Amino acid sequence: MAEELIQQLKENENGYIDDIYKNHSHQQIENTTLQQLKGFLADKSDELKQAVYDNYQEFLAITRRLEEIEQDFMTIHTQFNAIGTELDELNQHYATEMREQQSKLDKLITERSSFLNISNSLNNENNDMTSKIPQLRKDIKYILDAPSLLQVYLSQWNFDECIKIHDNVRHLLNKNNDLKNVLKGHVALDQFEEMIDHIVDKLKKRLFDLSLSSRQTVVIINHLKKVTNEEKAMLIFLDARTKTAKERIERELHSENLSLVTQNVCSFAFPLIKSTHSVFVTSFPVAPTSCFASWNISLINFVMNSLEKKIANKEVKQNSIKVDCVDKIITLYDIVPQELSLVFIVRKYLSNIVRSLSKSKDEIDPKMIQKLTSHGFGFPF
Repeated sequence: MAEELIQQLKENENGYIDDIYKNHSHQQIENTTLQQLKGFLADKSDELKQAVYDNYQEFLAITRRLEEIEQDFMTIHTQFNAIGTELDELNQHYATEMREQQSKLDKLITERSSFLNISNSLNNENNDMTSKIPQLRKDIKYILDAPSLLQVYLSQWNFDECIKIHDNVRHLLNKNNDLKNVLKGHVALDQFEEMIDHIVDKLKKRLFDLSLSSRQTVVIINHLKKVTNEEKAMLIFLDARTKTAKERIERELHSENLSLVTQNVCSFAFPLIKSTHSVFVTSFPVAPTSCFASWNISLINFVMNSLEKKIANKEVKQNSIKVDCVDKIITLYDIVPQELSLVFIVRKYLSNIVRSLSKSKDEIDPKMIQKLTSHGFGFPF
């Protein structure tokens, strides 16, 4: 009976039979009962079912992943197609925009041609006005492009190119009334003026930089004169010098060392008067001398008033420090040329400082007293 079952298994379940012969001896197989064989087959059947189930689950997982990959590919493909479509639309948009701009330019010339008395017949070689159309078109295009070009050069702080464009546009508009009439009311002219205002603002900022040489400062001022006018450029320059000087002096006054404050303020302010005058006469050779004189008086009053408040303060008790500061001011002011000197203003403030001295002269160097006395200062002792 056992042999028949074994034979049947060999014919129908080769995989199972291999396991039987692999794991049992011939004698054990012959002694196997029918019940044992059924149990063995049942175990193998369960293992097979589990293996089939596991393989099926793996198959399903792989199938799902392949579907996801296929879906991702389709998405990417769709996106690439969309990008291609957008690029085509963008190119078409710009092409349309260019055609529209050209059309507007043509229309602009046509609409304003009445101002020019241009003949409609472009083939008439004897018509002098007709021959102006190509140059007119070129000039209009240059002016329409000017605002965007100015913006580019201004972002690079390239004032030379900005001024060239400004001069060219002004020249075109000033020499050709017909061109003015053609562009009358066009937004490009408003944009051009706005960009000029931006140029002026940036040139102003450059004038606050005292590290610029006199030559560089003159160049900036000349740019300003072109985009504004001489009077406005002069006011901008002097105002920038005033604000810069006051900011620097106010910073120096924060120090508690009176001698150092006096040294730093005078070493900065007095040479500034000389250098500012040099730039002024170079940049504005025909300007009235009273313009610079007013600025000079204003600055020296600010400098000396600031120093007087700092030095003549009641909290400063040491006469020697005050006298030393007075001597520094007198010495350093000598750098100012005679024609720019406002020594009478300086002496007024120095006299106030001397009057603030205490009644004792013990701590003051006699030579210093003699020196200041020779300058006309009276002491309270």
